[in-house]
Amino acid sequence: MSDAPALILPEKTRSIGNDLRRILGLDKVKDDFPTITAYSVDASIYKVVPKAVVTAETEEDIAATVAYAVAAGVPITPRAAGTNLTGSAVGEGIILDCGRMNRILELNVAERWVRVQPGLHLTEFNKKLEPHGLMYGPDPSSRDMCKLGGMLANNSAGPHTLRYGSVKDNVHAIRIHLTTGAWLAAEVLADGDPATSALLAAHPPLAETLALVRKHADLIRSRKPKVSKNSTGYNLFGLVDGLDQGVVDLPKLFVGSEGTLGVISEATLKLVEKPTATATALIHFRHLEDIGQAVFDLLPLTPMALEVMDANTLNLIGRAAHGVPADAAATLLAEFDGSRGFSIAEILERVKAICRKYRLCQDPTIAVEKAHQEQLWKARNALYPTLYRYDARKKPINYVDDVVVPADRIAELVQYLSSFFKHQDVNVAIFGHIGNGNAHIVPLLDVSDRHDFEAMVAGYHEIHQTVVTRFGGSICGEHGDGRVRAEFVPKYFGEELYALFKQVKAAFDPRSVLNPGVKISTTPFTEHIDYVRLSKPCATCGKCNSVLPYGLPGRRGCVGSHHEEAGRASQQAGRGHLRLAGKAVALRAVPQAHGPHAGALGSSAAAPGYGTGTGSAPAAARADGEAARGHGPAQARPAAVARAVRGVDGRARMPGAGGLLSRLRGQLLPGWRGRGGDRRAEEERH
Repeated sequence: MSDAPALILPEKTRSIGNDLRRILGLDKVKDDFPTITAYSVDASIYKVVPKAVVTAETEEDIAATVAYAVAAGVPITPRAAGTNLTGSAVGEGIILDCGRMNRILELNVAERWVRVQPGLHLTEFNKKLEPHGLMYGPDPSSRDMCKLGGMLANNSAGPHTLRYGSVKDNVHAIRIHLTTGAWLAAEVLADGDPATSALLAAHPPLAETLALVRKHADLIRSRKPKVSKNSTGYNLFGLVDGLDQGVVDLPKLFVGSEGTLGVISEATLKLVEKPTATATALIHFRHLEDIGQAVFDLLPLTPMALEVMDANTLNLIGRAAHGVPADAAATLLAEFDGSRGFSIAEILERVKAICRKYRLCQDPTIAVEKAHQEQLWKARNALYPTLYRYDARKKPINYVDDVVVPADRIAELVQYLSSFFKHQDVNVAIFGHIGNGNAHIVPLLDVSDRHDFEAMVAGYHEIHQTVVTRFGGSICGEHGDGRVRAEFVPKYFGEELYALFKQVKAAFDPRSVLNPGVKISTTPFTEHIDYVRLSKPCATCGKCNSVLPYGLPGRRGCVGSHHEEAGRASQQAGRGHLRLAGKAVALRAVPQAHGPHAGALGSSAAAPGYGTGTGSAPAAARADGEAARGHGPAQARPAAVARAVRGVDGRARMPGAGGLLSRLRGQLLPGWRGRGGDRRAEEERH
């Protein structure tokens, strides 16, 4: 093995960044190593290193960037907060960050609608609506970090989808830029109206798509998922449903398209009245099979949310920490608001009566005060950061994370999944929106370990196939296809309908520059997995920022909060930086090897990359082939870090390098302590 210095920069050209700077100006285009590193990952398992990052502030910025990408044939990936779990916010060309476009443009309180830009945080958005007694209905669990642009791109939903529906049900209109250079106002139009005909004449891709939908309407109807939620494929089903009612429902096509058909600059959203009072019931069931019927009994009370956590999840998050009985096979959270003809007091009495029919661990816990309700939701909201702390090596990996089955079969699905993962010898958390039949399945794996990697690949295919064939379900309810589910989309819908999806993609994106590799792709889901980052305490989900105060044990891997890079890096801009003497310092790293399992299962499992964690010390470069295969990391990785920080000659290459090396060694080898012991390690960590 070569003893060449490990501290090197990636081979790349800056011509794309230079071109874009000439078009947009210096402040809006970045291609320095820290920024590129920050934007090479999102909250998924993937890493794809872009060539340049554009931070758009106006529609003119979007139009100019798209025009350049089309002319130069460079891929372009729209991005909001980067909290996506499927890899649709990373790409190898230009990252178009719309986070600076974050204003409320118009609010109509009387008619309950609002016109917004895509960079607005959901929680901030709802805080601005609160004085008017309004809110936006869809609320993904990433609500404190996610932005509206990502929600539109994924057709996000969340716990309250049961009441309000997903994003596609809460959009009046979208303004979107197409690769033709035109801006499209996508709204609901009357079929056959002269205005509709004029719009179609002005936008050939739209006219071509609508002609395809009319021609193949029977095929589309026959393949429509028969479950309450679906975000996989293009929503041609919504177009057909609209045509059956005499309208052309254009927002349905673009919501959930994941940046593959155009770039959204604004949306007009439907608002709902914010409940003045709510109540939450926490119900612990001794027997999993009871929970399906209990949900059926509770639905007539029009709950706002019904959330379930199975026994495996309760074990993983810690029963004692959250007051969960030892004999609970499943826990149900039910939220009510008393706005559908029942008072809250009446609803709660009915809930107690329903619960008496079932074998519970204890009487249901009822909360009406806000603080008490938040306490009951604490375990559910803290799931991801808690799972990341569970095991030093095995991390929650999203690859079968968003399936949907008929709601009355959710208990059967959980039983199947529990048995499947037990046979694989894999710990798994199963939770989700039981009222919609939407289950989030999060196994804990070390993807650098051959057994775990093979279990992941086998589970990906078998679980998705079982959900479709045995349960009549969908492979995706609210997270989007991204890179992780793209290869299964043709298997789910069949080649005939998938061919229509490809024709729609080609109509809007003939040069295939809009987010290639996402949604419409047969690339194996194992490509571009970021093995280095997934071995670290933090895998950039961002959720601990809102759930855990800074410095608590759940953030032991964090060495600085998400901080703004020059020119505004994303919400995860801390990646690739270290706090040394109060300064943010970028650390270069060497390329990682091509996946621990390249060729083992017919795929090159990792792309060259530079692993880091959100705000954490940059991941150690792979020191040799053994480290790249996940063998002997305790021996190989610290050596690589030492070379990167001190160089081959052992001399420090930056101020504070000694303390940095101690900190990195402490993270890579939890039992290792440098000079100064625990106190010094803690001081350096914070």
